[in-house]
Amino acid sequence: MLSFRSFSPFVLALSIVLPLISHAFITKTAYWPEFLEEGGGSSQCVDTSSSCADYAFNYITHNSVKPSGEKLRLIKKYPAYTFDQLSTHFADHPPMGFNKTFKQRYWVEDQYYKPGGPVFFLDGGETTGMDRLVYLETGIVKYLAEATNGLGIIFEHRYYGRSHVAKDLSTESLQLLTTAEALADNAYFSSNFPYSAHRGLDSSILSNSTPWIIYGGSYAGAKSAFSRYLYPDQIWGAIASSGVVTAIENFWEYTEPIRKHAAPTCVEAIKNVVAALDDAIFRAGTNELGQYKKSVEVITLMKLFGLEELSNVQDWMTTIAYMHSAWQDRNWDMSLEGTSDWDWFCSNLTAGAEKEEAYQFHSPRLVGGQEILSNLQDTGKGGDIIDQQVKNFGSFIKREFVDPCTSHGLDVETCFGSENMKWYNDTSLNQGLRRPWLYQVCTEWGYFQAETPPGYPALYSRTHNLAYASKFCNRAYGFDGDRDPWLYATTHSPISPLKSRGEHLKYGDGILIQEGYHHVDENGLGDVRLEPERIRKVHEREVEVVRGWVKEWEESKKKN
Repeated sequence: MLSFRSFSPFVLALSIVLPLISHAFITKTAYWPEFLEEGGGSSQCVDTSSSCADYAFNYITHNSVKPSGEKLRLIKKYPAYTFDQLSTHFADHPPMGFNKTFKQRYWVEDQYYKPGGPVFFLDGGETTGMDRLVYLETGIVKYLAEATNGLGIIFEHRYYGRSHVAKDLSTESLQLLTTAEALADNAYFSSNFPYSAHRGLDSSILSNSTPWIIYGGSYAGAKSAFSRYLYPDQIWGAIASSGVVTAIENFWEYTEPIRKHAAPTCVEAIKNVVAALDDAIFRAGTNELGQYKKSVEVITLMKLFGLEELSNVQDWMTTIAYMHSAWQDRNWDMSLEGTSDWDWFCSNLTAGAEKEEAYQFHSPRLVGGQEILSNLQDTGKGGDIIDQQVKNFGSFIKREFVDPCTSHGLDVETCFGSENMKWYNDTSLNQGLRRPWLYQVCTEWGYFQAETPPGYPALYSRTHNLAYASKFCNRAYGFDGDRDPWLYATTHSPISPLKSRGEHLKYGDGILIQEGYHHVDENGLGDVRLEPERIRKVHEREVEVVRGWVKEWEESKKKN
């Protein structure tokens, strides 16, 4: 959906509606030590508990695989530069133990630049800036810079990659990791860009002499919008793609686009499995400490997942949420890693259980600990379909998550348990993006994906309550604590009190991408003519809007 507004004050909000995952979980990728230190991979773990598989797997197997040849090529093509950034923008002196400045990394694409051209500044967000280099070559930065003779920049977020503010990631050392400081970083960088380090650039590249236009996706999308709002003298325009501008404590709506837009057979199977396993857990009850008991029935079911040795039943049920990130990683470019993972998961889940009866929920025969799942092989007969779905889900989790863990000589408690204090106590910089992002989750943003409210079909286990989902905040930091799954946290949220699109988009143009996922306009093929029509039109619209912003900048300078 397009809503046309005047360019002022230059915020373009893009949200995604799912029709048709930053995690690839079918083929797990572990990175060598140097790349792990960079924070390789997405930090947006769908489950914010410590047992998130992507975190655990990369953390425990980081020696096994080198970065791909393509990533190494980009690292070689785009060397990293550093900028002396202020540790804090809100005090004359930083807290004790901090230096006045730290080295913040950035990367530059100058092949399209001509003197007087604008600067396109991509906020790296909650990951290493190296993950964003491809957008200089074939993505959104390339398109905008090429169209306007602009300079492209990737800017790494403080505390991520190698933009270290402190010597470690202890709670005390993380105190300067705030959204406010990160927004001020953007403005200060635009006003103090080290142009003398770059051939062909001079002081005319600074934000008081040329328009700086920022792009960001997801959390970085929110930062883009906030940067323009708070620092209009430095940031002339902003594109906020899937910008999660609303902090939400229990973001259970993450799965609503999945429930509404994924294949009904797959959604129904997930709901059936969640309900069946929850029923078994609730039948077992809790002990005097309020912990769910491991009855014979529950242990039998846990064995299907290869997770019977987990001490906490809730940790087992967390694995049900692993597949949600596969939905987020879908993309119009089918060559990207993870794009087909959701379909692979669904085909495994519904194999042998795809008949009409699968759409009708009924309790499987999982009672009394006797003959539990005795008829798993007898598919196609009423309740047996759900039995098959349970078995399929367990087999999938065991093969794709558990076996890679145990094949490295580790036990399931280490990989998937939330009681592993070693993880909570590790404050080294080798924690990469994991510990900084969860700190931001605990202190400012929330997005705990906990139990679904009564009255809504659940794709999360109802045992996965807010206390469980957020318990790492206390243990790790000492705190008490249309398809885009992040749609409900963006300006296009269906539950926003601003019902009219005009109200939503009063700060600029907005585009709701049909059949789109999480900031899918960020990547490209290098030539918009090769892209699907709906994506090509979005990229063309972004170029059109940005050209308008640049023109208005030029006109404003003439008046002055």
